[in-house]
Amino acid sequence: CPSLSEMSVMPMQWLKKAVFEVNGGKVTINNIEHDLQLSNNYNYLGFDIADTGKDHCAIAKICGPLLRDCVEFDNTEIWRSVEFVDKYARENDIARIYFDAVGIGAGAKSDFSKIKNSQYTATAFMGGNSPHGKDEIYIDDITNGNYFRNLKAQSWWNLRKKLENTIKLLDGEKIDISTCLILDKNIKKLDSLIIELSQASYEHDESKLKVNKQPNGSDSPNLADAVVMAFSRSIKNGLKARWFFLRKRKYKNMKV
Repeated sequence: CPSLSEMSVMPMQWLKKAVFEVNGGKVTINNIEHDLQLSNNYNYLGFDIADTGKDHCAIAKICGPLLRDCVEFDNTEIWRSVEFVDKYARENDIARIYFDAVGIGAGAKSDFSKIKNSQYTATAFMGGNSPHGKDEIYIDDITNGNYFRNLKAQSWWNLRKKLENTIKLLDGEKIDISTCLILDKNIKKLDSLIIELSQASYEHDESKLKVNKQPNGSDSPNLADAVVMAFSRSIKNGLKARWFFLRKRKYKNMKV
């Protein structure tokens, strides 16, 4: 399995530890019951739009720190994919959809604009854009714009930070459950999702953090991309460094 030394954004063993049984919106960690406060959060949806060939469309539904659902589907036309997602959004009380608007996904913007609804907002996600809150401090005196190569890198790193907080909580440290990543064990595509999330690697390119989500010619991580987009709402004002950088010495030799 990947390790920190191999520059994995989210090591597989960390991800497996983030899988929990969710009962009535609560999870038990180290014999302590944590309320995910799902009723106080909106449902958000990430929508990764398929390219050509064997690629698939994917959506991921989250609420607060909880990944509730992942769905993969095939549609050869963008408008049909948008129709599928619109139906899912209405049936699942989605408040906001983040969709991949790069490349073939650019056409989804006009298709969403044609749909009359008052339930959700469809927001374009463009991974090549500048990071959110690019002038806000990420760590020390370094801004988000100077630390991350683009929005894609920042968004993947945001999910890593949430996963790190889950590991911290498992280690017995005090941490707000709302800042963690919780994977519902009943997600149908859970095994595939964990593989996709764990394959992404990172490096520092010209002093900026860059994420490669398809190393060594691996398949496009459709499910993982959808999850990353769904959680991007939490960094709309920028990302701030927390636990890992402050405690990296403690976890430098952590086995994963």
